[in-house]
Amino acid sequence: MKKHSRKKLAQAFVGLLETHSVSSTVRALADATQREGYTRDIDFLVQDIAAELLRQRGHLEAELTTAHPLPKKNIEAVTEWLKKITDARTVHVQMKEDPSLLGGAALRMPGREIDFSIKQKLSTLKSHA
Repeated sequence: MKKHSRKKLAQAFVGLLETHSVSSTVRALADATQREGYTRDIDFLVQDIAAELLRQRGHLEAELTTAHPLPKKNIEAVTEWLKKITDARTVHVQMKEDPSLLGGAALRMPGREIDFSIKQKLSTLKSHA
C-alpha cells in the first residue's frame, strides 16, 4: 500500500545521502520501495531521485517539443525564462520535434508540464464543443 509519493521517497533518499553511506541509503530505499509497493515503478523512482539531486544542486532538466526546429536564439530565450521562473542556476533543454503538434510547443520538466501547442488548443476546443 502506497503511503508516500515517489517524490517524497526521492527527497528522503537524497536527504539520507547527505548523512549516511550510499550502501545503507540504497538498502533503506529498497526496503521502502518494497514496503510502499513501488517495485514496478522503480525506473520512475530512479528518475525522481535524479531530478531531486539535480534540483538540489540548482540544475533543471527540461524537454521542449515543437512541431518544427527552433532557432538557437529562441532556445536560449526559453532557457533564460526557465532560469527565471525556477531559480535554477543551470538549465539544460532537450529539444524534440513532433509535427503532430502543428505549432506552438509542449514543455516538460520535473513536476510540471506546460502544453501550449496548437494540437492541445484544438483538443480543448473540441472537448468544449
